[in-house]
Amino acid sequence: LLGSGFGAYQDAITRFDTSPGRYTLEQAHNEYLEVLANGGLAAAIMFGAFGALAGHRMIRNMRSEDTFRRACCFGAIVGIFGVLIHSSVDFGLHVLTNALVIVVLLVIGTANTDKEQC
Repeated sequence: LLGSGFGAYQDAITRFDTSPGRYTLEQAHNEYLEVLANGGLAAAIMFGAFGALAGHRMIRNMRSEDTFRRACCFGAIVGIFGVLIHSSVDFGLHVLTNALVIVVLLVIGTANTDKEQC
């Protein structure tokens, strides 16, 4: 339920690996399975909760009356969606530059710029 620990997939999978041993498994098949295998159900729930909260905030920003804010949020959503699709087949977020780009996109998409709430 708690996974093997982040970074310990290669050590934990050896007792379940039934391949002849020509290649060793170092990572799961994609980013999502890697989070689930390393962090278990707890990490998957936190990952999902973060995604739901960020998605809710971006949807709220898309309903803004400010057209520039909507345009920035839409661009951030498109970029994040592209990264999410890519993460289903590869490990792009293990590259520091890609991880920083998605953090910047999340900040742009979820930014609260209402002067009333500042």
